[in-house]
Amino acid sequence: KLNADQQYQARLAMNSAESLLVIINDILDFSKIEAGRLDIEYIDFDLSAMLGDFVETVAHKAHEKGLQLILDTVGIEHSMVRGDPGRIRQILSNLVSNAIKFTAEGEIVICAMLNTTDDYRYQFECSVSDTGMGIPKDRTQHIFDSFTQVDASTTRRFGGTGLGLAIVKQLCQLMQGDIQVSSEEGKGSCFRFYLPLQPSRLSRATVPSANIENVPLLVVDENGTNREVLRRQLELWGARVDLADNAARALHMMNAKLENPDAPHYAVVFMDRLLPDMGGNQLGQAIRENPNFASTKMIMMTAIGNRGDAAKFAAIGFDGYFTKPMTLSDLQDALAVLLEDGDALAKASPLVTHHYLKSLAGNTSPMPGHWPEPCRLLVVEDNSINQTVVQGMLEEIGLHCDMADHGKKALALIRNSDPKYPYNLVLMDCQMPVLDGYSTSRAIRQGLAGDKHQTIPIIAMTANAMAGDREKCLEAGMNDYLSKPINIDELFEKLSLWLTDRVPQPLPDLTGDDGVPWDQADALKRVRNKPERLQTLITMFMTSSTTLLDELRQALVDGDIAAGIHAVHTLKGVAANLSALHLTGAAEKLEAALRAGATENLMPLMEDILQQHQTIEELFTEYLHHHPEQRYGSP
Repeated sequence: KLNADQQYQARLAMNSAESLLVIINDILDFSKIEAGRLDIEYIDFDLSAMLGDFVETVAHKAHEKGLQLILDTVGIEHSMVRGDPGRIRQILSNLVSNAIKFTAEGEIVICAMLNTTDDYRYQFECSVSDTGMGIPKDRTQHIFDSFTQVDASTTRRFGGTGLGLAIVKQLCQLMQGDIQVSSEEGKGSCFRFYLPLQPSRLSRATVPSANIENVPLLVVDENGTNREVLRRQLELWGARVDLADNAARALHMMNAKLENPDAPHYAVVFMDRLLPDMGGNQLGQAIRENPNFASTKMIMMTAIGNRGDAAKFAAIGFDGYFTKPMTLSDLQDALAVLLEDGDALAKASPLVTHHYLKSLAGNTSPMPGHWPEPCRLLVVEDNSINQTVVQGMLEEIGLHCDMADHGKKALALIRNSDPKYPYNLVLMDCQMPVLDGYSTSRAIRQGLAGDKHQTIPIIAMTANAMAGDREKCLEAGMNDYLSKPINIDELFEKLSLWLTDRVPQPLPDLTGDDGVPWDQADALKRVRNKPERLQTLITMFMTSSTTLLDELRQALVDGDIAAGIHAVHTLKGVAANLSALHLTGAAEKLEAALRAGATENLMPLMEDILQQHQTIEELFTEYLHHHPEQRYGSP
């Protein structure tokens, strides 16, 4: 298992790889833009969180060059918006990468604002400014042209294709926005882009979870921009903030508080590790040695290149340790933990960090009772095991549902539902007998289940994870999309989006280990750690999977590709819901071969399925043998 530091680095690597993939695809995007084939999507996302995640992935590059990277999101009052986060991140990636590349010393500031327009939409304004080499005046008007750089020496010194800014310009225009540049040679540049965004149904104000109204705070940082950004954010939340640019001034301000009995002590001191007169660790030690400051909490802010020092700072007496720039979510959550001074702080080992705050968020489960009353859901799913799994997940989050095993039955249930208590939402499997999910959704939208039900939210559920599946669902009239095996975290988030106006909270990570045939721990998590429910599902699987295998085998013998796809698709779904990883993988390979028409090598794939099925049956039988007291429990 990875430790917290390794998890952080792995996550950075993953995010950086995703950004790299975007950059590699620049040339493809440019071609698509030229051909008018680049898609812009509109989804709900957390703007502040997206900016924070992005900055984490590029901060190390800035710090490696000794640059300060500063994120200013004070101007974002409502964080949840609707737009294309991937394309916005692509714009930022190009702009910030250029800023780092062309800046030898100083700082890079990302400043983001969200303004409300006259039609109650949002105008996102974001600037990336640097203290780099700047652009000559005669080159600024051509800087967004394709294959253009400042001059030939720029290509020799820094590399690049000259496509990045051209793509940025065209992406902004595709999203009905624009970008401008102002620059002074030898002093730096500022790229400012504007994009319209839509309000999200989950829109909320970015306020801290702790009340810091009139709470006295001290920020100690040599960098003036850092101090001002942090001050404005904290004051926006109601805090009383003082600033110091060195350790001596900070100690003087803290001691001055002692001389005034009416002046409350600083509740939290934020300090940079590198100060001009002494290190932040020395300042922290001096504060801790004074018993008058025993209740003052201290947060160390340091460059990303100095990770692994948490234990050392904890030994000095620091309460929190964060890499710069400190994201908005970390700032909010850290203040909540430190000012509450309760169990969450006591359990922080060795102190409060980004990883610790993430772990606290991961332990937040949805609480029943937040759904509209009454709330009726219809689950349209032909497989009994999948029905039981989804029903169990819904019950865990305080919801109940009716079941239909094919589309015609679903249409009848919706059409004949009580007018006083109509269905609020439909969870729709895509592959079903009699009438599949796509046809059923089209029928609902055409009014065949009743005119008053034409706009009911429909969320697709499918074991397919192929490119284009999401578009296929949306074209059929569905509103959203869930991949099987259904993850309860994603299910809760989708239902929160379509049933309520409240912001979904994350659930524990339910990922499994694909190195074992059966991830028993993950299977238990899928049924919310209820062994009796798992017992029932296993017993159902032992009965139904044999029939599925017979159907699959017969379909292959008869050359009936459609029947084979349906049988193996169903087998894949039920195996995944029980975390039978190897059987799921084997079924997925056969399904892919059938869909691709590669019928010459089907029997080896079928043999693999039979072998994996035998293995999982043995494991399930052993599990049932060791849990006889729960074998006949009800789901």
